[in-house]
Amino acid sequence: MRVVVGVNHDSYHSVLDLIASLAIPSTELALVHVVESPLDDLPRIEFEPVREWVRQLEEDGRRELEEARKYLQGTGFQITTDALHGDTPKVLIEKGKAWGADLIAIGSTRKGHWGSLFYGSVTKAVAAGAEQSVLVAKRSTKSREKLRVVIATDHSDYFNRCFEKFLSWNVQGIRSAVVLSSVSSRRQEHANRLKDALDTLRRNAEESNQTLCRRLQERGIETNSRVSSASPQEAISQAMREEQADLLVLGAQGHGFWERVRLGSVSYYEVIATDHNVLVLRV
Repeated sequence: MRVVVGVNHDSYHSVLDLIASLAIPSTELALVHVVESPLDDLPRIEFEPVREWVRQLEEDGRRELEEARKYLQGTGFQITTDALHGDTPKVLIEKGKAWGADLIAIGSTRKGHWGSLFYGSVTKAVAAGAEQSVLVAKRSTKSREKLRVVIATDHSDYFNRCFEKFLSWNVQGIRSAVVLSSVSSRRQEHANRLKDALDTLRRNAEESNQTLCRRLQERGIETNSRVSSASPQEAISQAMREEQADLLVLGAQGHGFWERVRLGSVSYYEVIATDHNVLVLRV
């Protein structure tokens, strides 16, 4: 299992905690600090104070990488470090591709005036642009011995492939999992006409949920199934809150426009507009 981890400023501790909590066997970590410098676009500038400033950024980056390495002492991970130059999301994505990473992991904090609603541009760009699965950590899981997770599924063929990949990682750090499906009617006035169809969809969703639950139980994970009548976002929010979950797991594919074409509108919302940790699976 190969994981590229973005190590920039103070947000990386939460993602290191989450990776350690997941306890995936034979994990190799590439800790990457990216120096974003105006000199990358203007390489011929010889103004010494600017170059001294860039050297200081590089030194700070190397120090952060060493601190991150020390923070992971005792985890048993194989760790390498890289201090690279460029645009942070682009560098992380290219590193993941070149190294054959299974996962890109970043810490994320709320930003600016709209911070209560949206997370930063690096988070958005990595989640939307990466070919690999993406782990976004927004809060620490250090106090938990094992994790409680919610696995949100639409039972599509794509998600089922994502689920098989997730199982292949042999995650050891999950205590319990709730398999969540959403079957809702958006227009209340159609509820009576749709009742029979919705009941059938709910039964099918419950049966499919139970199939996934059995696969998880084979791994020694406590499981429960939830089929919600709320919208996907509302169902996820309620489940994460009521289950006191540490991590949301969902698939990347969905329907939308521009970056959402690759990420999916539900996944995109969960990454940028919620305060819980999110693992977006890709195959």
